[in-house]
Parts: sequence; C-alpha cells; structure tokens
Amino acid sequence: MWGLPSFTISRWLAAGWNSGLWIYDVSDVANTIPTLLGSVGGSSTHSMWPTGDGRFVVTGEERGGGGIKVYKIIEGAGSLTLELRDSFAYGALEAFSVHNQIIVGNRLYNSWYEKGLQVFDINAFAGTLTLVATFDTSDSGLGNWGVYPFLGDEKILLSNGTEGLYIVDITVTTITVDPPSPAPAPHDIRKNRYISVDPRGASGENPDAHHIRVTLDRSMVPGVQTGHGGSVWWANDPDANCISILGPTQPASEPNWAACPILHLTGCPIIPTTRYRIATVTDAVPASADLVAETQLLPAENKWWGDSVGFFTGTEWTGPQGVTNFDDVNACLRTFINSAGINATHTSVTDIHPNRPDLGGVSVHPNNQVSIDDVFQFILAFQGDEYPGGDLAGCTDP
Repeated sequence: MWGLPSFTISRWLAAGWNSGLWIYDVSDVANTIPTLLGSVGGSSTHSMWPTGDGRFVVTGEERGGGGIKVYKIIEGAGSLTLELRDSFAYGALEAFSVHNQIIVGNRLYNSWYEKGLQVFDINAFAGTLTLVATFDTSDSGLGNWGVYPFLGDEKILLSNGTEGLYIVDITVTTITVDPPSPAPAPHDIRKNRYISVDPRGASGENPDAHHIRVTLDRSMVPGVQTGHGGSVWWANDPDANCISILGPTQPASEPNWAACPILHLTGCPIIPTTRYRIATVTDAVPASADLVAETQLLPAENKWWGDSVGFFTGTEWTGPQGVTNFDDVNACLRTFINSAGINATHTSVTDIHPNRPDLGGVSVHPNNQVSIDDVFQFILAFQGDEYPGGDLAGCTDP
C-alpha cells in the first residue's frame, strides 16, 4: 500500500491498488493497531489526496485509461462512508493514465503521463470537478510523472520522464474550446437526417469530454418546423459507429468523443433543408462560438427530402445537387444490398426512414441502418410524395 499524510493527526489514507482506498484511525497508534474506518473499491488505485477540509478525497488509478475519482467522506458513528461524487478520465489511446495528484485548498493538480499537467477545481459543496488549466509536457516517452504545486500557481514543478523538469505558470494559461468543425470529405456533404462533424474543432485540441449543443436555427422550407426555431438539443453518448442521437436535455455527464474522429448527429430534430448552430460546451469554459451547419438544400417541387447524392465519380458519390432522381434511389439500393460495395454510401447519407411503423406525425430519428424501408422512402420521394414528417411537436428523442 501507498500512504499519504493524513488530513488530521488521527487518520491515515492508503491506496490499496486493486483493493481501492482505505482510511484508518491512527489516533492511538502508540498503543493500539490502526482501526479501519472505511474503504471503497478501485482498480489499480495508486494514489490519493484529501481536500484541506477533509470533506473529499481524490484517488488516481494507474492503468490503461485510468483516471481520477472524487469521493465525499461521510462521517458515521465510529466509521466512514465514501460516496462517489465525480470522475474524469482520458481514453487509453490518448494517455495511459493519471499518475499522481496533490490538492492545495480545493485545487487539484494531476501529473497525467502523456497529457501532462491537468488542474481542476473541486466544488467545496458538491465535490464536482471543473477543469481550469492544462499543460502538455510531451506525447512521447514516459510523460509527466510528478507534480509539485506548493510554490504557487505561477511556479508549478513538473517532472517528465523523458524531457526532465518543467516550471509552469498556469495563471496565464486559459483553456479555449472551438466549435466542432465540419467533417472532412466524403462526410462533409449535406445530408437528409444527419449532420457530420469533427468534435475536436478546427485546432484539433478540444477536450475529449465535452457537451455538444445543437440549436435549431431555422427551416428553409415554409411550414416545416414552424415555431421551433431556437429549440436546443444535446448530443448523447455515441454508439460503436460514432452515431449520436440528440435529446432534449443535457446529459448528466459529458460524453467522451475520444473514439470518434467523425461524429454523426441525428435524431428527430434533424430533417432536410434546415439550418443548425452547433457549439462545444464544457464544465470549465462557457459555450464556444457556433458552427453553422445545414442539411440538404431545397430541390425543385416537393421532392426535396429525397435528394441524398449527386452522381457516382467511380470512387464515391458527390453531394446532393438539387434534383431527386434515380441516382438517389440507386445509391440507397446499393447500400442496402452491400454496405461495403464500391458504390454504396455511408449510413448517414441514405438512412432516412424514421424509426417508427407509420410515416405520419412526428419524424423521429433514423435507425442507424439502411434497409428496404429507406429504399422505399427514396422511391416515394422520386415519385413526388410529400415529406412524411417534420413537425417537432412531441419530439423527445432519444
């Protein structure tokens, strides 16, 4: 076990690796053995540090993808209960894990291998974390091994296992986040029921854990989504295909987009010929500027909702060109027959069928697959049928 100086003269904290965190009473250690007051499980719990007032303790798990956890220490009659209040971690492909943490007052300083220094404020009442500063020492080698913050925020010492000593001033360090950026080709074309973005922003440095907020700006089709301009939606955790369904409420925890270089946003509020504003929001930083994104433009007559592609170039489909024709039907049919075929599309291009048995009323989210129902929808659009949905009344995905 690893021990740290106690937050009172009567207690000792120990990191017990795969047995988690242990807190002992050592008030009379000269005469009696330490008495266990409370513990909580963990995986590769390597380090811990309490807040100065003894209300919270933060642990660090040194394993692939291991991060930090904040526990509230709840006093009982001769015992303690540890209640998880917040946590934070990076994906194992970004940084192996956190290593050590030190708390000064209610500010938490972490040495985080390939992510360098990560500094959080701990809410004195709730125990929740707010990221306030970062400094990346190196992405190679051992990375940031240790942190010493006792000289003040203008002179934090960092030890990097490959590059040596850093002295960092975080009083001049600010965290900025960009809005998501448009996805690169071929995912950048306008789509019917999806918007594809790069969640990391133009600089590629947005934090991996952040909220994505989608605001419906306006419809470009008279009578569609009337009165719903300004409605706000939130991206939920992506699935294995990096498809995120929008919901009307902000998720309780920040989704992590580490495995999604391209994120495909969908849900009942995403319909054709509509403009949206997309922002990055973190617990540490106010909402960024918005990315303005639009679904496909308005082709002639009432066939607009079936225009998904232009023409096949021999390697990929071009974007919608303003006409709903048999190329749109063919693109969907080819994807349905063989989604990996040479002239198939990405799911987000031709998955337009609402995930419900009827086609009237509220247009709920697509079902993340291209099926015969989608083919039939394109045929209806090609024949000139009206768009089967679009009023947001009752739209409560997911």
